Amino acid sequence: MRASISMVVEAAYAAWAARDLATTLAVFAPDVAFIIHLPEDVAPFVGEVRGRDELAPRFQAILDDFDFIEYVPLQITAEGGSFHSRVRFHYRHKSTGLEYEGRMRHVWRVEGDKIVRFEEFHDAERVRTFFQLLAQAKSQLSPPED
Repeated sequence: MRASISMVVEAAYAAWAARDLATTLAVFAPDVAFIIHLPEDVAPFVGEVRGRDELAPRFQAILDDFDFIEYVPLQITAEGGSFHSRVRFHYRHKSTGLEYEGRMRHVWRVEGDKIVRFEEFHDAERVRTFFQLLAQAKSQLSPPED
C-alpha cells in the first residue's frame, strides 16, 4: 500500500523534529533535489544539492550544530502537484548557546511515496544577521592565536 502524499510530507517533518536522520533521509528519493533559497554568503549550508548522498552531510551538519527547541509545521496545503507549508522553528546553537527562531516556507514535490524536490525559503537578512552574530560569538569562544 502506498502512503498518501500528505503522509510522506508529515513523516518528513516528524522525523526531522525527532532529529532522526536515517528516517528523514528514507522519505527522500535517491536523486532528490534540495534547495535552500538564500545567497551563498549567508550561511554554510545554502544552495542546491542533488541526491541523498549530498543531502545527508548537509542535514547532519545542521543536527551537529543545533538543538531543536521547537519545530512545528503550521500549515500544509496542496497546490497542483506540490505541497506548500509554513514551519515555526526555534533552534539553539550548541557551542555558543545563541538561539534562532522564526518561520520558514517549504515547497515539496512528491512522486509515489518519496520526496523528489524540497525547497526551503527564509528571510535572508534575518539569517545573515544570525550567522554574523554566530561568527562573533564563536570568535569570542576561541582562544587567541599566538
